[in-house]
Amino acid sequence: MRFGSLFLYTVFIGLLLYLGGKIQSHLKYMTTQTFNPFDHILFTCIFPVIIGIFLALPGFINEFKNTGKWKFDWIKFLAIGIPALYASFFPLLYYSSLGPYIPKFLNIVQFYMDSTTTVQTVGGIVFGYLILGCFHKKGDVFLFR
Repeated sequence: MRFGSLFLYTVFIGLLLYLGGKIQSHLKYMTTQTFNPFDHILFTCIFPVIIGIFLALPGFINEFKNTGKWKFDWIKFLAIGIPALYASFFPLLYYSSLGPYIPKFLNIVQFYMDSTTTVQTVGGIVFGYLILGCFHKKGDVFLFR
């Protein structure tokens, strides 16, 4: 039973990656036709986050089965999630009206140009994983009754 469900989950992730690649190729082609890169940039920012969410789903389902009250790990979210979100959405922010106001320390634009989309993809996956990974249940512990 466990093998079958994990195998189906793996097939689902594979199909999601395949369809995402097809959509990204189409959006890249449309960018060359319309000279409007917004849809392609938006997709390359959001799709890794979706992949990260689906990768965290089995752990979240296991956590859902536990007893206790739901807690959110704000420290993990702020320390890891916000920088990962920034790394993932930097291209979108750079080309938006907020672009001139974004701090560009260590020549980050050149860093992005050299590393293609690796930093953006990894940042999106990490952020998506953290969206569900920061939720956990904490059981009620009573020392004295």
